[in-house]
Amino acid sequence: MTEILKEALRRVDKGEVIALVTVVETKGSTPREAGAKMLVNKDGLIAGTIGGGITEAKVIEEAKEALKERKGKLLAYHLTKEEAARDEGAICGGDMRLFIDVLQPKEEILIFGAGHIAVYVSKLAKMIGFKVTIIDDRQEFANQERFPEADEIIVETIGKALNNIKITPATYIVIVTRGHLKDEEALKSVIRSSAAYIGMIG
Repeated sequence: MTEILKEALRRVDKGEVIALVTVVETKGSTPREAGAKMLVNKDGLIAGTIGGGITEAKVIEEAKEALKERKGKLLAYHLTKEEAARDEGAICGGDMRLFIDVLQPKEEILIFGAGHIAVYVSKLAKMIGFKVTIIDDRQEFANQERFPEADEIIVETIGKALNNIKITPATYIVIVTRGHLKDEEALKSVIRSSAAYIGMIG
């Protein structure tokens, strides 16, 4: 179980959205006891098992739906011995309650530029729950006084700043620098990244 949780944390840290399925209650004869876990992503099973067979196949499909909806759900399954026997000779029969928990990284916004537009973008982003990072090489603009809500302020050139930033599918990027050349530099630096969104002021 510990290895499954470590794998879950590793994948979320990389920006992946995954489903953690846990058996929360069992009655009768079931293939796994309460506490059994498995991980599912949009492509299917990653690790662990809740017992295999018919029930596991159904739960994997439910987990994929939960990932699309970004919403957890509680499931209940009843499997008679006769139904179980049709599944490759299994003899388990009983009731299982399972919870599908959707795990996702905290969404982050990288704001390139620290001018007046960035000030308002930062405030709005924080209001709706983003982790906010400001990037600008001007200390007089990129500071805590102008951006009190920012989680991180990086006073560096675009290239140096990006050397220490991990861009994942949970990263949103807004480019509002002080000029077109800087905008172009930032855009070229992130255009092939795995960011969920890249926007630039016109």
